[in-house]
Amino acid sequence: MKIEIAQKEFLHREFFAMAWSAASQHNKIYRKDKKVSENKKTEFHKFMREILNSISEGYKKEIDEKQHVGNINGLKDKIEKNYDNLLKNSKITFGTCQKVLNVYLKYLWSLKEIATPPHCPIDSFVIKELRKKFSKISWTKIEERDYWDIIETIKEIAKGQSIAEWELIIFNDR
Repeated sequence: MKIEIAQKEFLHREFFAMAWSAASQHNKIYRKDKKVSENKKTEFHKFMREILNSISEGYKKEIDEKQHVGNINGLKDKIEKNYDNLLKNSKITFGTCQKVLNVYLKYLWSLKEIATPPHCPIDSFVIKELRKKFSKISWTKIEERDYWDIIETIKEIAKGQSIAEWELIIFNDR
């Protein structure tokens, strides 16, 4: 394996680990019974890494918002179809899926591996920036409808700047 390929693979694994940690650390994702083994979680993480890598290939060129949200829903559907027996209530939330995908894309974009993503990770930091309108929403529980409301509000605040750029600047200014 050429060293450049190994370096890229290493970074993508780390990006996945950080994105998954950001999406799962304040979130109960797995069933609580003893049937959820570490081996199953490892298999699930590998599956997630492969899906995120595959999805991210489509972001080398800019994509529109509807396609992006379609990717979030597609990720959610694939996870639930293949790992419902691992997930709490056999489900994973839209909020969790948007967070893991958007964080992963943010890392790739920051290294200029992909075009500017259409959205940013919606999390407690972003929701706090939108205090008045969304103070009672938890990103872990948002559904697609809430997500679109948040995105439209960010567009108003960002005043023509891309959503990804707006979030990166306020994130770095904290």
